[in-house]
Amino acid sequence: MRRFRAAVITVAVTIAGVIFVPVEPASAAITSRGIASTAVYASQSTTEIVIAAPSGAVAGDLLVASVGYGRNSGTSLPMLSSPPDWTPVSQVNRSTKDALAVFTHVYASGESSYAWHTDVPVAAVAFVAAFAGVGTAVPVDAWSVVDNSRKGASVTVGSVTTTATGDQLVAVYYGYRGKGSSSTWTAPSAMSELGDAVEPDGRRSGSINAAIQDALGPSGAKTATASAPQDYTLGALVALRPANEELERVGLSSRADHFPDEMSGGEMQRVAIARALVIQPEAVLCDEPTGNLDSANSQEILKLLRSLPQEGQRAVVMVTHDPCAAGFGDRTIHLRDGLIESECSARSWKKHAIAL
Repeated sequence: MRRFRAAVITVAVTIAGVIFVPVEPASAAITSRGIASTAVYASQSTTEIVIAAPSGAVAGDLLVASVGYGRNSGTSLPMLSSPPDWTPVSQVNRSTKDALAVFTHVYASGESSYAWHTDVPVAAVAFVAAFAGVGTAVPVDAWSVVDNSRKGASVTVGSVTTTATGDQLVAVYYGYRGKGSSSTWTAPSAMSELGDAVEPDGRRSGSINAAIQDALGPSGAKTATASAPQDYTLGALVALRPANEELERVGLSSRADHFPDEMSGGEMQRVAIARALVIQPEAVLCDEPTGNLDSANSQEILKLLRSLPQEGQRAVVMVTHDPCAAGFGDRTIHLRDGLIESECSARSWKKHAIAL
Protein backbone atom coordinates (compact mmCIF):
# COMPACT_ATOMS: atom_id res chain seq x y z
CA MET A 1 0.00 0.00 0.00
CA ARG A 2 1.36 3.40 -0.92
CA ARG A 3 2.00 5.68 2.03
CA PHE A 4 1.80 9.47 1.79
CA ARG A 5 4.24 11.93 3.28
CA ALA A 6 2.67 14.27 5.79
CA ALA A 7 2.27 17.30 3.56
CA VAL A 8 -0.11 19.88 2.21
CA ILE A 9 0.33 20.11 -1.56
CA THR A 10 -1.29 23.06 -3.28
CA VAL A 11 -2.04 23.08 -7.00
CA ALA A 12 -2.72 26.46 -8.57
CA VAL A 13 -5.48 25.44 -10.98
CA THR A 14 -9.07 24.27 -10.70
CA ILE A 15 -9.94 20.60 -11.27
CA ALA A 16 -13.33 18.98 -11.02
CA GLY A 17 -14.56 17.46 -7.78
CA VAL A 18 -13.67 17.10 -4.14
CA ILE A 19 -13.25 13.61 -2.71
CA PHE A 20 -15.50 13.59 0.34
CA VAL A 21 -17.17 10.31 1.29
CA PRO A 22 -20.95 10.69 1.92
CA VAL A 23 -21.24 8.80 5.18
CA GLU A 24 -22.18 9.84 8.67
CA PRO A 25 -19.31 10.87 10.98
CA ALA A 26 -18.25 8.01 13.23
CA SER A 27 -18.89 8.01 16.96
CA ALA A 28 -16.35 6.93 19.54
CA ALA A 29 -17.11 4.01 21.84
CA ILE A 30 -17.76 5.05 25.44
CA THR A 31 -15.83 3.12 28.07
CA SER A 32 -16.07 3.21 31.84
CA ARG A 33 -12.88 3.98 33.75
CA GLY A 34 -13.89 1.44 36.39
CA ILE A 35 -14.91 1.66 40.03
CA ALA A 36 -16.43 4.96 41.12
CA SER A 37 -15.03 6.98 43.99
CA THR A 38 -17.31 7.04 47.04
CA ALA A 39 -18.05 9.35 49.97
CA VAL A 40 -20.38 8.66 52.92
CA TYR A 41 -21.34 10.86 55.87
CA ALA A 42 -23.41 9.99 58.95
CA SER A 43 -26.71 11.66 59.79
CA GLN A 44 -26.49 15.45 60.13
CA SER A 45 -22.69 15.34 60.33
CA THR A 46 -21.49 17.62 57.54
CA THR A 47 -22.21 20.65 55.39
CA GLU A 48 -19.39 19.70 52.98
CA ILE A 49 -19.60 16.55 50.87
CA VAL A 50 -16.12 15.86 49.49
CA ILE A 51 -15.60 13.18 46.83
CA ALA A 52 -12.23 12.19 45.39
CA ALA A 53 -11.67 12.14 41.64
CA PRO A 54 -11.87 8.57 40.28
CA SER A 55 -8.43 6.96 40.25
CA GLY A 56 -8.69 5.96 36.59
CA ALA A 57 -9.82 9.34 35.23
CA VAL A 58 -7.93 10.82 32.28
CA ALA A 59 -8.04 14.44 31.12
CA GLY A 60 -11.06 14.96 28.87
CA ASP A 61 -13.13 12.20 30.51
CA LEU A 62 -16.67 12.97 31.54
CA LEU A 63 -17.32 12.60 35.27
CA VAL A 64 -20.80 11.75 36.54
CA ALA A 65 -21.59 12.54 40.17
CA SER A 66 -24.51 11.07 42.10
CA VAL A 67 -25.12 12.91 45.37
CA GLY A 68 -27.78 11.53 47.71
CA TYR A 69 -28.23 13.64 50.84
CA GLY A 70 -30.75 14.39 53.57
CA ARG A 71 -31.56 14.82 57.23
CA ASN A 72 -33.89 13.04 59.63
CA SER A 73 -36.13 16.05 60.36
CA GLY A 74 -36.69 19.59 59.17
CA THR A 75 -39.28 21.88 57.64
CA SER A 76 -37.46 22.44 54.35
CA LEU A 77 -35.20 20.44 52.06
CA PRO A 78 -31.48 21.16 52.52
CA MET A 79 -30.03 23.33 49.78
CA LEU A 80 -27.12 21.85 47.79
CA SER A 81 -24.50 23.82 45.86
CA SER A 82 -22.08 22.16 43.43
CA PRO A 83 -18.34 22.68 42.84
CA PRO A 84 -17.22 25.07 40.06
CA ASP A 85 -17.67 23.79 36.49
CA TRP A 86 -20.05 20.99 37.44
CA THR A 87 -23.31 20.97 35.45
CA PRO A 88 -26.57 19.82 37.08
CA VAL A 89 -28.44 17.13 35.13
CA SER A 90 -31.35 16.15 37.37
CA GLN A 91 -32.62 16.22 40.94
CA VAL A 92 -35.45 14.32 42.59
CA ASN A 93 -36.68 15.15 46.11
CA ARG A 94 -38.40 13.16 48.84
CA SER A 95 -40.49 15.70 50.75
CA THR A 96 -38.30 17.89 52.99
CA LYS A 97 -35.93 15.11 54.00
CA ASP A 98 -33.84 13.70 51.15
CA ALA A 99 -32.79 14.35 47.57
CA LEU A 100 -30.76 12.67 44.83
CA ALA A 101 -28.90 14.98 42.43
CA VAL A 102 -26.83 14.13 39.34
CA PHE A 103 -24.09 16.32 37.86
CA THR A 104 -21.51 16.11 35.07
CA HIS A 105 -18.04 17.60 34.67
CA VAL A 106 -15.13 17.32 32.23
CA TYR A 107 -12.09 16.08 34.13
CA ALA A 108 -8.87 18.12 33.93
CA SER A 109 -5.39 16.93 34.85
CA GLY A 110 -4.45 17.69 38.43
CA GLU A 111 -7.96 17.59 39.87
CA SER A 112 -8.05 15.48 43.02
CA SER A 113 -11.38 16.05 44.77
CA TYR A 114 -14.64 17.97 44.60
CA ALA A 115 -16.79 19.52 47.33
CA TRP A 116 -20.55 20.03 47.41
CA HIS A 117 -21.99 22.20 50.18
CA THR A 118 -25.32 22.25 52.01
CA ASP A 119 -26.91 25.00 54.09
CA VAL A 120 -27.54 22.64 57.03
CA PRO A 121 -25.77 19.49 58.28
CA VAL A 122 -26.80 16.37 56.37
CA ALA A 123 -26.04 12.71 55.83
CA ALA A 124 -24.79 11.76 52.38
CA VAL A 125 -24.00 8.87 50.05
CA ALA A 126 -22.17 10.08 46.95
CA PHE A 127 -20.30 8.67 43.94
CA VAL A 128 -18.21 10.01 41.07
CA ALA A 129 -17.58 7.80 38.02
CA ALA A 130 -15.46 8.54 34.94
CA PHE A 131 -16.23 7.72 31.31
CA ALA A 132 -14.05 8.05 28.21
CA GLY A 133 -15.45 8.74 24.74
CA VAL A 134 -18.40 10.92 25.82
CA GLY A 135 -19.27 13.97 23.73
CA THR A 136 -18.35 16.63 26.25
CA ALA A 137 -20.00 19.55 24.42
CA VAL A 138 -23.51 18.05 24.85
CA PRO A 139 -22.91 14.98 27.02
CA VAL A 140 -26.45 14.14 28.19
CA ASP A 141 -28.77 12.58 25.62
CA ALA A 142 -31.73 11.88 27.94
CA TRP A 143 -32.60 11.33 31.60
CA SER A 144 -35.43 10.27 33.91
CA VAL A 145 -36.00 10.18 37.69
CA VAL A 146 -38.24 8.43 40.18
CA ASP A 147 -39.46 9.21 43.71
CA ASN A 148 -40.73 5.95 45.19
CA SER A 149 -42.57 6.61 48.44
CA ARG A 150 -43.70 3.00 48.90
CA LYS A 151 -41.77 0.79 51.31
CA GLY A 152 -39.93 -2.01 49.52
CA ALA A 153 -36.59 -3.40 48.45
CA SER A 154 -36.71 -2.54 44.74
CA VAL A 155 -36.81 0.75 42.88
CA THR A 156 -37.49 1.20 39.16
CA VAL A 157 -36.42 4.18 37.07
CA GLY A 158 -38.44 4.72 33.90
CA SER A 159 -37.07 4.21 30.42
CA VAL A 160 -35.27 6.94 28.48
CA THR A 161 -35.25 7.24 24.69
CA THR A 162 -31.77 7.63 23.26
CA THR A 163 -31.06 9.44 19.99
CA ALA A 164 -27.56 8.05 19.34
CA THR A 165 -26.16 4.55 19.00
CA GLY A 166 -23.77 3.48 21.72
CA ASP A 167 -25.13 5.69 24.52
CA GLN A 168 -23.75 5.04 28.00
CA LEU A 169 -26.56 4.42 30.49
CA VAL A 170 -25.83 5.40 34.10
CA ALA A 171 -28.38 4.38 36.73
CA VAL A 172 -28.10 5.72 40.29
CA TYR A 173 -30.14 4.82 43.38
CA TYR A 174 -30.54 6.15 46.92
CA GLY A 175 -32.59 4.66 49.73
CA TYR A 176 -33.56 5.45 53.32
CA ARG A 177 -34.16 2.76 55.96
CA GLY A 178 -35.11 4.11 59.36
CA LYS A 179 -34.72 0.89 61.34
CA GLY A 180 -32.93 -2.40 60.92
CA SER A 181 -29.71 -3.50 59.29
CA SER A 182 -27.83 -1.49 56.68
CA SER A 183 -28.39 -2.22 53.00
CA THR A 184 -26.39 -3.25 49.96
CA TRP A 185 -27.64 -3.10 46.39
CA THR A 186 -27.93 -5.43 43.39
CA ALA A 187 -27.48 -3.77 39.99
CA PRO A 188 -30.24 -3.75 37.38
CA SER A 189 -30.18 -6.60 34.87
CA ALA A 190 -27.40 -6.26 32.26
CA MET A 191 -25.80 -3.34 34.11
CA SER A 192 -22.44 -3.35 35.92
CA GLU A 193 -22.18 -1.92 39.43
CA LEU A 194 -19.52 0.79 39.75
CA GLY A 195 -20.21 1.65 43.37
CA ASP A 196 -22.29 0.52 46.39
CA ALA A 197 -22.15 2.31 49.74
CA VAL A 198 -24.00 2.93 53.00
CA GLU A 199 -23.50 5.82 55.42
CA PRO A 200 -22.13 5.00 58.92
CA ASP A 201 -25.55 5.09 60.63
CA GLY A 202 -26.83 2.47 58.20
CA ARG A 203 -29.91 4.48 57.33
CA ARG A 204 -29.00 5.79 53.89
CA SER A 205 -27.41 3.77 51.10
CA GLY A 206 -27.04 3.86 47.33
CA SER A 207 -25.38 2.56 44.19
CA ILE A 208 -24.21 3.63 40.75
CA ASN A 209 -24.37 1.32 37.71
CA ALA A 210 -23.53 1.49 34.01
CA ALA A 211 -24.18 -0.25 30.68
CA ILE A 212 -23.86 0.53 26.97
CA GLN A 213 -27.02 0.69 24.87
CA ASP A 214 -25.98 -0.37 21.38
CA ALA A 215 -29.13 0.70 19.50
CA LEU A 216 -30.90 4.03 19.73
CA GLY A 217 -34.45 4.11 21.10
CA PRO A 218 -36.07 3.17 24.43
CA SER A 219 -33.68 1.91 27.07
CA GLY A 220 -36.30 0.09 29.08
CA ALA A 221 -36.90 0.63 32.78
CA LYS A 222 -34.00 -0.12 35.14
CA THR A 223 -34.72 -1.82 38.48
CA ALA A 224 -32.21 -2.12 41.32
CA THR A 225 -32.83 -4.14 44.47
CA ALA A 226 -31.68 -3.41 48.02
CA SER A 227 -30.82 -6.21 50.44
CA ALA A 228 -33.50 -4.98 52.85
CA PRO A 229 -36.77 -3.05 52.43
CA GLN A 230 -36.35 0.73 52.26
CA ASP A 231 -38.80 3.24 53.71
CA TYR A 232 -38.48 5.17 50.44
CA THR A 233 -36.14 5.30 47.47
CA LEU A 234 -35.01 7.73 44.81
CA GLY A 235 -33.46 6.96 41.44
CA ALA A 236 -32.18 8.50 38.22
CA LEU A 237 -31.24 7.17 34.79
CA VAL A 238 -28.96 9.21 32.53
CA ALA A 239 -27.96 8.45 28.93
CA LEU A 240 -24.58 9.87 27.87
CA ARG A 241 -24.03 10.69 24.22
CA PRO A 242 -20.87 9.26 22.55
CA ALA A 243 -18.33 11.69 21.20
CA ASN A 244 -18.31 12.28 17.48
CA GLU A 245 -14.56 12.23 17.03
CA GLU A 246 -14.39 13.99 13.71
CA LEU A 247 -16.93 16.68 14.61
CA GLU A 248 -15.04 17.19 17.88
CA ARG A 249 -11.87 17.67 15.87
CA VAL A 250 -13.36 20.36 13.63
CA GLY A 251 -15.03 22.08 16.60
CA LEU A 252 -18.63 21.29 15.72
CA SER A 253 -19.73 18.68 18.26
CA SER A 254 -22.32 21.10 19.62
CA ARG A 255 -23.86 21.38 16.12
CA ALA A 256 -24.33 17.65 15.54
CA ASP A 257 -28.14 17.91 15.55
CA HIS A 258 -28.37 20.95 13.25
CA PHE A 259 -29.55 20.94 9.63
CA PRO A 260 -27.49 22.50 6.82
CA ASP A 261 -29.73 25.58 6.58
CA GLU A 262 -28.98 26.24 10.26
CA MET A 263 -25.22 26.43 9.68
CA SER A 264 -22.86 28.98 8.19
CA GLY A 265 -20.78 28.38 5.09
CA GLY A 266 -17.69 27.87 7.21
CA GLU A 267 -19.48 25.35 9.43
CA MET A 268 -20.68 23.41 6.40
CA GLN A 269 -17.13 23.24 5.08
CA ARG A 270 -15.99 21.91 8.46
CA VAL A 271 -18.68 19.21 8.29
CA ALA A 272 -17.45 18.25 4.81
CA ILE A 273 -13.93 17.89 6.17
CA ALA A 274 -15.19 15.79 9.09
CA ARG A 275 -17.02 13.48 6.68
CA ALA A 276 -13.88 13.10 4.61
CA LEU A 277 -11.93 11.98 7.68
CA VAL A 278 -14.37 9.25 8.72
CA ILE A 279 -12.66 6.49 6.69
CA GLN A 280 -9.15 7.62 7.70
CA PRO A 281 -8.11 8.41 4.10
CA GLU A 282 -4.49 8.54 2.96
CA ALA A 283 -5.22 11.71 1.02
CA VAL A 284 -7.83 14.46 1.25
CA LEU A 285 -8.40 16.29 -2.05
CA CYS A 286 -9.91 19.77 -1.83
CA ASP A 287 -11.10 21.86 -4.77
CA GLU A 288 -11.20 25.59 -3.86
CA PRO A 289 -12.22 24.86 -0.23
CA THR A 290 -12.44 28.59 0.60
CA GLY A 291 -13.94 29.80 -2.67
CA ASN A 292 -17.33 30.75 -1.19
CA LEU A 293 -16.18 31.92 2.23
CA ASP A 294 -15.36 35.30 3.70
CA SER A 295 -11.81 36.02 4.82
CA ALA A 296 -12.34 35.06 8.47
CA ASN A 297 -13.93 31.70 7.68
CA SER A 298 -11.33 31.09 4.96
CA GLN A 299 -8.55 31.45 7.51
CA GLU A 300 -10.21 29.00 9.89
CA ILE A 301 -10.71 26.37 7.16
CA LEU A 302 -7.12 26.76 5.96
CA LYS A 303 -5.80 26.39 9.50
CA LEU A 304 -7.91 23.26 9.90
CA LEU A 305 -6.61 21.77 6.65
CA ARG A 306 -3.08 22.63 7.74
CA SER A 307 -3.56 20.50 10.87
CA LEU A 308 -4.68 17.35 9.00
CA PRO A 309 -1.45 15.86 7.57
CA GLN A 310 0.01 12.97 9.56
CA GLU A 311 3.43 11.52 8.87
CA GLY A 312 3.09 8.27 6.92
CA GLN A 313 -0.70 8.40 7.07
CA ARG A 314 -2.29 11.37 5.35
CA ALA A 315 -1.57 14.13 2.85
CA VAL A 316 -3.81 17.01 1.80
CA VAL A 317 -3.97 18.14 -1.83
CA MET A 318 -5.67 21.50 -2.31
CA VAL A 319 -6.52 23.16 -5.63
CA THR A 320 -6.76 26.94 -5.44
CA HIS A 321 -6.36 30.22 -7.30
CA ASP A 322 -5.76 32.06 -4.01
CA PRO A 323 -2.06 32.82 -3.30
CA CYS A 324 -2.81 33.16 0.41
CA ALA A 325 -4.38 29.69 0.50
CA ALA A 326 -1.46 28.27 -1.47
CA GLY A 327 0.90 29.64 1.16
CA PHE A 328 -0.43 27.12 3.67
CA GLY A 329 1.13 24.24 1.74
CA ASP A 330 4.54 22.58 2.01
CA ARG A 331 4.82 22.32 -1.78
CA THR A 332 3.18 24.46 -4.46
CA ILE A 333 2.78 23.18 -8.01
CA HIS A 334 1.71 25.72 -10.65
CA LEU A 335 -0.25 24.40 -13.63
CA ARG A 336 -0.99 26.23 -16.87
CA ASP A 337 -3.04 24.78 -19.72
CA GLY A 338 -2.94 21.35 -18.11
CA LEU A 339 0.84 21.25 -17.79
CA ILE A 340 3.16 21.74 -14.80
CA GLU A 341 4.71 25.18 -15.14
CA SER A 342 6.74 25.24 -11.93
CA GLU A 343 7.12 23.69 -8.48
CA CYS A 344 8.45 25.20 -5.30
CA SER A 345 8.42 24.90 -1.54
CA ALA A 346 5.79 27.15 -0.01
CA ARG A 347 6.72 29.80 2.53
CA SER A 348 6.82 28.75 6.16
CA TRP A 349 3.37 27.66 7.32
CA LYS A 350 4.13 27.29 11.04
CA LYS A 351 2.53 30.56 12.02
CA HIS A 352 -0.75 29.35 10.50
CA ALA A 353 -0.91 26.06 12.42
CA ILE A 354 -3.43 25.56 15.22
CA ALA A 355 -3.93 22.73 17.69
CA LEU A 356 -7.24 20.92 17.41
